[in-house]
Amino acid sequence: MEKTYLTKKAVALTGLSVDTIRFYERKGLIEKVARDKNGYRQYSQQDIEWLKIIGYLRTLGVSIPEMQQFIHEHGNVESSYQQRLIFMENYQQIVGERIAKLTDIQQQLVIKVQLLKRMGNKL
Repeated sequence: MEKTYLTKKAVALTGLSVDTIRFYERKGLIEKVARDKNGYRQYSQQDIEWLKIIGYLRTLGVSIPEMQQFIHEHGNVESSYQQRLIFMENYQQIVGERIAKLTDIQQQLVIKVQLLKRMGNKL
């Protein structure tokens, strides 16, 4: 039997809020979540992993409509392997570009902070 998680644990595992998870459910970004006999949501490990990916994509700026379109167009696992791979590779490249840009900004900030500290020592 597959391990499942209640909403509170799903929140802890994904870093998403309850409201965010429910919003993603309403928007169709995750499949209908199973419920136990008391009506409590039961998130599968696959649900948890997908919620994490959705969170990462949102952090990258992928819009809800873009994700909905991706899921709609590429919902069939076997027929969409290549499209999903391309989609993920594109965002992998975007992450690399952002990291490079942030690294450059960080280096510039280090230089500016050092300069300001030297100036402060002279006052």
